[in-house]
Amino acid sequence: MSWSLEVLDRRAEREASEKVVALLTDSIEESFPGCSWKGPGTAGLPSVSIEIYRFAAPFQDGTWNGVADWSVRATDPDGRTLVSFEAQSDVERPNYQGSNNEKEALQQVFSEALKQTLAVLRSVSNTG
Repeated sequence: MSWSLEVLDRRAEREASEKVVALLTDSIEESFPGCSWKGPGTAGLPSVSIEIYRFAAPFQDGTWNGVADWSVRATDPDGRTLVSFEAQSDVERPNYQGSNNEKEALQQVFSEALKQTLAVLRSVSNTG
C-alpha cells in the first residue's frame, strides 16, 4: 500500500531541524516495510501528516528535561480524517557524570513518542 508522508517542524527553536525531520521521517518509513511512501500532497493516496511542536532536553536545576511532542493526522485519499492524536513523552534525567545526558534524554523521549505513533498508525493501516 502507498501512503503520502509529511513531517513538519513547528518548534519555536528549530535547532537541527533537518536532522529531526529526517529522523522521524526515516523512523516512520522503516517501521512499515510493506508500505511505499510518497511525498506530501500526492493525489489519490491516504496521507500521514506529523507536526513536531517540541523536541528538546534543556538542562534545568541539575536535571535534563527531555520532551517530545508532536501531532499526527492520518487521512484517507479523499481527505477524511482516519485518526488524529498527540504523541508525547517527558523525562527528567539526572546529570550523570561521564554520560551524554542530553542525547540520552532525547533518545528516550523520541523512542517513547515514536512507539505511541507507530501503535496508532499500525491500527489504522491494519483496518484500511
